[in-house]
Amino acid sequence: MAAALEPDPSGSWRKRPRLADQSCADLTSGNLTVPLDVPEDAFDVNAQLWVDGFDAIGDLNIDPRVSPDHTRKRKCEAIHSSPAADQELQQWLPNDFQGFIPATPRQEERIVPLVVPNPFLDDYELSPGAIVQHPIVSEQRAPVRVSEGGVLDGLIKVQLRAKATQDKYKQSIGVSSPHKASRVMPTLKGVLDMVPYLPRDFGGAKLDATDAKLFNFFLVAVCGGRTVISDSNMYLQQIAPMVCSSPLVRHAVLALSISYVLDFSRTETLEARANLHYKRAIHLLGSEVNNALSFAPGNEDAIVGAICMLVHNECVNWEMRNGALTPKWFRAIQLAKSILSASSPGFRYQSPSNVQFSQARFQLANRVGLEYICSSLVAPLEFGDNNKCDFPWLLLGSERELRKVIGTTGFSSKLMHTLAQITHLSARLANDPTSTVIPAIASKVIERLENFWQWSDLSEGYSTSQELIAAAETELDGNGKVTTPTKVTELIAESYSAAAQIYAHCRLLRKPRNHPLVQDILSRLCRYIDWMPTSGPLFTAQAPLLSVFIAGTVAFRPESRRIVRDWMESVSSGTRGNVPPAWRAMQFLWAWMDADQSRIFDGQGYVEEPFALVGFLPTWWEAMVNELSQREGRLNLS
Repeated sequence: MAAALEPDPSGSWRKRPRLADQSCADLTSGNLTVPLDVPEDAFDVNAQLWVDGFDAIGDLNIDPRVSPDHTRKRKCEAIHSSPAADQELQQWLPNDFQGFIPATPRQEERIVPLVVPNPFLDDYELSPGAIVQHPIVSEQRAPVRVSEGGVLDGLIKVQLRAKATQDKYKQSIGVSSPHKASRVMPTLKGVLDMVPYLPRDFGGAKLDATDAKLFNFFLVAVCGGRTVISDSNMYLQQIAPMVCSSPLVRHAVLALSISYVLDFSRTETLEARANLHYKRAIHLLGSEVNNALSFAPGNEDAIVGAICMLVHNECVNWEMRNGALTPKWFRAIQLAKSILSASSPGFRYQSPSNVQFSQARFQLANRVGLEYICSSLVAPLEFGDNNKCDFPWLLLGSERELRKVIGTTGFSSKLMHTLAQITHLSARLANDPTSTVIPAIASKVIERLENFWQWSDLSEGYSTSQELIAAAETELDGNGKVTTPTKVTELIAESYSAAAQIYAHCRLLRKPRNHPLVQDILSRLCRYIDWMPTSGPLFTAQAPLLSVFIAGTVAFRPESRRIVRDWMESVSSGTRGNVPPAWRAMQFLWAWMDADQSRIFDGQGYVEEPFALVGFLPTWWEAMVNELSQREGRLNLS
């Protein structure tokens, strides 16, 4: 739209300056003409805080002396603060909430480490003569039960053997009863040869016969169990093509694939192949992370993709973990996070909504955020750079892109970043319990989590949770489960929003478990969980483990615990995944809670405390995560 023109003293015409373009010097020098419709207190810093109603926290940097009606920003709403907090507001907002709203990074913030230790090597593995083994090789795990039809329909999806071949195999080994047949481990031929073949040099990747079968298994079984959104499958559409061009990704993918295959066919040949691919992947990763070019914008996709595959491999091989607070998988995610920060495409742009990025980068960033942020919810608070909320790369792109549900995580980037904000604010409040600003900002975060709109490639979503509930109830089958990929995706996304609300109320505002509001949100979350299938074609790795675990932390009534228990037990009995350690931790937590009723009710009753006292309420969430961390180490809830 063309700018309005006005005559200058010389008689010529010039552009009329926009109000928002005037400098602070102009604002304070008396050169600003106040429009008649500006409220009298628009220039009173102590009167009100203008907060954008659309951003995660709001446009906290808008000059309070400028009416939002006369800027190019969206319409704002006023949040009135108490006089006691006004001075603190002025000090905090410009500097201490960095990262809460979308912003492009500054070049001086870019950090490329000179020496990076390999996250998958412990100290003892760095000594001369140390043996580095694939985690599955050092485990003595029980064989996975296979149904009579040879169908695996859990977190991996494949039919291991045609029924006629399966029957012939049973007869050859003298198995007659169905009960015994369910314990039979198919041979390597039975596991891999039923997967469709690809040429040995498919896409330029030179694979021998065994590796080609392992790669085919990855494409069919592993990728097939990632998500119900076929157009948003990071493993199939972003990772698999990298196998042809990146030796690092190739060995990482094959090392992951063989973790599942060894559950059904454990031979010395396959164990040797597992060690080979794992060691090569670890070696190549160590070289790549110490190459500064790997941190350059545009070069990060392959190395971050390989880290995601190795983290996946580490998490599904959980039996040999030692309960460390910084296990290998978490050190690797920390590394991936630093790579994504250093290689951000935002360095080349001024506006975060205009940043262009590859689809691989967008989905990998979402995956790394999921691994890190979800585990932080049940880990001790981190007190690092306390002035800045991390993960700015999650907020690059348009508002619509930020609210899109990614298939392999079930999360939108904006909701994921909101969880990071809650954790950050919790750490700030722990450091400064006298603050009244943090609880005020927390209440705004919670308000925006209610009816948090998200969309996916399958639907535009719903504007309110009640609309989703009403629509889902009409599609339940005889077992009380939804029956379409669309409803599964919508329920998963909404379950994360409900879990985020519980998390904010309990960890940040420190409400007790038995608070009516917490229990009301829990009852809604349990409905979502109960309606989701835990097996079959609609159950994938998109399933909301984090939501179920958060529900378990505040569940003390029998019905709520039954829903959590049924979900955990059903998923744990299926194919390999990271649910069993989470279920073990949840059982410990329930026993810990039941041993002392004050851990459920926390002695607070239902009294609502003013913001000035929130920082002095009992930190029962911190006591809980300390107990969990001491017993289980850092939990993976992705």
